[in-house]
Amino acid sequence: MSGVWSCHALQRGLGEFSAEWDELNSRSFRAHPMLWSGFVNQLLRHFANGSELLCVRRLEGKADAMLVLRRRDFGTWATFLPSQAQIAPALLPDLAAAQDLLRHLPSPAWALDLMCIDTGFTQTGGLEATPRAASRTLEHARTIAIPMTGSFESYWASRHKKLTSNMRRYERRMQEEGLQPEFRVVDQALEIDAAVLRYAALESRGWKGSTGTALTADNEQGHFYRDIMREFAQLGKALVFEMWLGAEMVASRLVILRNESVVFLKTTYAEAYAKLAPGRILLMFVIRNLHQRYPGRRIEFYTNADQDLLSWGSETRLILHFSLYRHALMARTFSAARRARRFFTPALLDPTMPQADDALELYKQPGEFPEDVKALMAQAERRSAQFSSDWYQVLLDTVMTADDHPGFYVLRRQGKPLIVLPVRMEMDRAPHHGRLVALGNYYTALYAPALAPETQVADITQMFRLILAQRPETYALYFAPLDHDSDAYRMLGEGMRQAGLKTHPYFCFGNWFQTITIGGEAFVDQLSTSLRGTVRRMRKKLLQEQGRLEVICDPADLERGLEAFASVYARSWKKPEPYPDFIPNLMRKCAQRGWLRLGLAWHGDTPIAAQLWLSSHGRADIYKVAYDEEYKRFAPGSVLTAEVMKHVIDIDQVKEVDYLIGDDPYKKRWLSQRRERWGWVAYNPRTLPGLRLHVRDRLAEIFRPAAARLSQALQRLRKSPESGEAQAPNVADNA
Repeated sequence: MSGVWSCHALQRGLGEFSAEWDELNSRSFRAHPMLWSGFVNQLLRHFANGSELLCVRRLEGKADAMLVLRRRDFGTWATFLPSQAQIAPALLPDLAAAQDLLRHLPSPAWALDLMCIDTGFTQTGGLEATPRAASRTLEHARTIAIPMTGSFESYWASRHKKLTSNMRRYERRMQEEGLQPEFRVVDQALEIDAAVLRYAALESRGWKGSTGTALTADNEQGHFYRDIMREFAQLGKALVFEMWLGAEMVASRLVILRNESVVFLKTTYAEAYAKLAPGRILLMFVIRNLHQRYPGRRIEFYTNADQDLLSWGSETRLILHFSLYRHALMARTFSAARRARRFFTPALLDPTMPQADDALELYKQPGEFPEDVKALMAQAERRSAQFSSDWYQVLLDTVMTADDHPGFYVLRRQGKPLIVLPVRMEMDRAPHHGRLVALGNYYTALYAPALAPETQVADITQMFRLILAQRPETYALYFAPLDHDSDAYRMLGEGMRQAGLKTHPYFCFGNWFQTITIGGEAFVDQLSTSLRGTVRRMRKKLLQEQGRLEVICDPADLERGLEAFASVYARSWKKPEPYPDFIPNLMRKCAQRGWLRLGLAWHGDTPIAAQLWLSSHGRADIYKVAYDEEYKRFAPGSVLTAEVMKHVIDIDQVKEVDYLIGDDPYKKRWLSQRRERWGWVAYNPRTLPGLRLHVRDRLAEIFRPAAARLSQALQRLRKSPESGEAQAPNVADNA
């Protein structure tokens, strides 16, 4: 059931809607401080122009989406977004809720720009329901956060060595200058206003003061920050951190909080002391102090983090802009206008054009990687073992041949690797025609390029432009299977579109998984009654009849385990592996890395079930399972699954178990969560085969809904009573 939108004119505040706004913020946004009605009301009070609308969507009488809009220009509406708001005042738990809002806005309403949407709080996957031609996504910033789930010492120990050594250098430099910093924390409501005025005075002396953008005691944004800090201070939710050198304040940071979020609102420092890095020294003190004051909460930076700031964060996520259009024709009109502007924009001013300091490298195999590329691949490996250099090396050694033309494209900027794109090149018989394909095959359950934390869509765009400049014969690109909810999926699609390719998303398969929050025995206890009973009865029966269970992790036991695995696989229903060396080589490599979990069930000296699991970086992937049907009376597959499951939960302490590929019914008996893997195909319209395939797929997208409706209508006709084919339900079918 979809909700109903209503729009209400605002008079410099949410007014009677404040309580409803806060209730939704608390219910769906964890009472975010920058989405609290007090914050939004101050934004409206100081920066509204009288044209603002509050749009409310209600489902069964209850608000489930609310946002403040302002008319941008003729036919275009946008979220109300003064520069003082790092995220828009938009309570959209799911972006899909905004898809029909244009029909309810005052005419004319052709386009809706949803600016600065925090992907940590708003689900964006629902936008797929909107025809791609009628929506557009742009990356605004990559922000960082620090969950304060442990001590400051554990947080600091996990920082990169470069950051910790830099901080030690700044502290030594301070000592060499004979300076002793004093840190002050202002948390009393009566003192907050004076602290904000000190902040304003310090910021006004810097470059912001010379450009007229500084917070001052007399300008509008100065009044706003004084009011907002006063309002939070009255609730005991405002802090000002200051660093002093003698009688001079050299750095200051404004902080607000509510519920679980601690938000950095503003920061400044004395530029005369830049070589001492007072802003960084104060930041370290602030993070330590907040760990002590508010353990378990989260620090939100809300900044477009550069490489230096990224080293402080424990998590990163994107702040995105979304444009929704009333019709696909409107989207094409706006797109044509953007292309025209880009055509008349000098290349040096166009941020999407490749820069002179960009370089594209190609490596044939992981053994050729320099140290910095190895480090980037090691970062990617933490998300999945299938993103590791070792995984790709096994694939190259056992599956790929020279005819597959495998390689790893690396984009560098100023010498630093930003992207590693593992690919292979499929060449057609026709000369000078080829397809660029993700490096993988049916063994690959998840694919993604390795991305440095600061990578943006524009960087991916530049990579594809450079690849196509080297390989103009490439008419199609295929990347799958990707996590549909990941940055990599979104950024690859948008990057290829901005590079001039025609993209089409497609569904690959469902993926069943489980987030683990309980122990192994508790996990088995929460299974269905029938499955739990089967596991316990059959385990007891197997053990009573000379059976045993084991989980091989030690490389010393591997060859024995490999022999048992091969024996079970040969006697199971599984087809022989087309690449027989892949699984043994994968097991050997995983055993070396400490990732191997080879489960075996034995009856006497006969292996009767075998399962290959990969356990790394808090994830357990169930990769291969087989059992001997001659011994199915013991349900050896289920018994062994429970055994390995308890091992990875209790011993490995994994946070997620993943069944990888497919919607097989048995998987949902064990794991209760489902997500989807999708892929991108992109066609190069500058080639004749690419243009032909794009037209073919585009026509299929246009006519497929009509064909589906026609098919449904024909089925209804065939089942209608008049056709004489109506039958009573088959009881067996419903069982």
